[in-house]
Amino acid sequence: MKWHLNILKIIVITVIALLIASALINILGAIHQFDMLNEISNSFFFKNYFPERSFDYSKNGERLFYVLNSAVFIYLAIGLRKVPKLINDILKENLFYPYQAEEIRRISSTIIGYAKLKFLIILCCGAFFLMSPFNILGFIPSFIILYILGKVLLLLGKVVAKGEVIKQENDLTV
Repeated sequence: MKWHLNILKIIVITVIALLIASALINILGAIHQFDMLNEISNSFFFKNYFPERSFDYSKNGERLFYVLNSAVFIYLAIGLRKVPKLINDILKENLFYPYQAEEIRRISSTIIGYAKLKFLIILCCGAFFLMSPFNILGFIPSFIILYILGKVLLLLGKVVAKGEVIKQENDLTV
């Protein structure tokens, strides 16, 4: 069990680092000063959501997408920063401590917010600035999966909150 939790902690830390690196690459891609980073941000982030077509996308629309995309990546990285601490507490068998349910609720709210914001960014940038409003249709399942993951974590937070109350009652009884 501890081995799996350590692997999970490494994965979460790696995801947070990748989110921060992705945000930096998006910001540098928006600046259009560095050709290599512009090509990386264009191929990994922009073309992933907006495929090539017969005419060029608006440069201002691309820049807006890069800036908003980097802001959402930073938002998710900040929201996930408490996950390694939660995993460490589970490794130390420190379960049902005060405010654990609140931390899980914040993490789940961050994931739900990320899914909603990413959906809105792709929809609004695609519809208003890049003239491709139907690109969102292919990504609806991934957003729904993130939304459901956030709701499951919200449910887990409710269970942990009830566990905190039961633990407090047990401690006071003894």
